[in-house]
Amino acid sequence: MKKLILTSVSAIALLSAAPAIAGDNTSTVSQSGTNSSALVSQGGSLSTSDVTQSGDADMATVNQDGTISGGSSSISQEGSNDTATVTQSDDGSGGTPLSLSNIDQSGNGNNATVNQATSTNAITSESDISQSGNNNNANVGQVDDWQYSSIDQISDGNTATVNQGDATGNRRRQLRQFVHDHAGRQWRT
Repeated sequence: MKKLILTSVSAIALLSAAPAIAGDNTSTVSQSGTNSSALVSQGGSLSTSDVTQSGDADMATVNQDGTISGGSSSISQEGSNDTATVTQSDDGSGGTPLSLSNIDQSGNGNNATVNQATSTNAITSESDISQSGNNNNANVGQVDDWQYSSIDQISDGNTATVNQGDATGNRRRQLRQFVHDHAGRQWRT
């Protein structure tokens, strides 16, 4: 009788642990231009991805490695020759440290790179990049939890870089580019 009860309890424990390992991986890719490519590689749980590209020769790479929790990503590129790379990781502690990312590029020849990794069981890493002009470069780092970053670049030829990763966490950065017109006027975007 004891042997039967222990076997039943072990089987129930294995069945209840299986969904946590398998995860909720979802990916949706939609491309309408020519010569565009998207590579999505997800592992772990709670990973979602959404890639939409409309122009020609766009490249989108999403790699989420959330062992127990974490993930989500959204890349939308409407122009041509845009490159977006997101690499998110997780410590696997299961406390749902979210690694969110959102890249939106509308112009041509834009490059956006986000690397996020969580190493403690805190709250979130998050990054928002939006580039509407042409030939803009945006790079974000972020290692520890509680990181936030937002880069908005509206005109052409801008470069923005954010590196975070203090072990104490809780850092917030937001970069915005200033735009100059031909009359010498300046405004913040």
